Amino acid sequence: MEIWNRFKGIFSISNTKGKNKHIELNNNDKSKLLEYIELKLTGKKEHELSVYYTNKLDRKLELDGIDLSGRNLVSINLSNANLNNAKFSDSKLLYPKFNDAILKNSIFINSKLDRANFQGAIMKNSDLSNAGFLKSNLNYVNLDNVNLSGAGFSDCKMIQSSLKGAKALGARFIKVNLTGANLEFADLSGADLSNAKLADAKLKGAILNGTNLSGVNLYSVDLNEVDLKNAKNVEL
Repeated sequence: MEIWNRFKGIFSISNTKGKNKHIELNNNDKSKLLEYIELKLTGKKEHELSVYYTNKLDRKLELDGIDLSGRNLVSINLSNANLNNAKFSDSKLLYPKFNDAILKNSIFINSKLDRANFQGAIMKNSDLSNAGFLKSNLNYVNLDNVNLSGAGFSDCKMIQSSLKGAKALGARFIKVNLTGANLEFADLSGADLSNAKLADAKLKGAILNGTNLSGVNLYSVDLNEVDLKNAKNVEL
């Protein structure tokens, strides 16, 4: 599939010395963005660059299947983009913006995301195993049936996000704000939710074998069909 179809906008590339390059992309410039990201035109190291995208069109940016694995990118803005089947494995992303993006079946295995904004994104059936999120906004994100095994969320917000049916074995949600989140039928075996905020969260049918619930207030949590006998540090 041609992932650059209907692609148009302006990118600004800047390095640590404050020098900027601007490029306008249209339907005939199919390779220029990746050339810039791969630094074929700048000769600079990836970690010295910031990539900004401004979509001047009302429709979504079409980047289905794009492969940005192994990249070090700062401030890349892919808000509202169609990124189904996109690959970001082993990438380091600082201040990335994916808010309201469509990321179904995307892959973020072993990626590191610092101060990321995914608010309102749709990430159903994606693989975020062993990914690390720091001070990131994942409010109102659809993470249904996502693989979060081994993933870590540090000082993150996941307010009213949906993790229904998610596989989160050994995931770390320490001090994460999961207020109003939907965790129905999620497998949280071995996960660490210590001091997480779960007010009004839904855990119906969730698997909590060996799950650490230290410091978690379960008073307003929907625990229908939940077996807490194998969970750790339960405070009712």
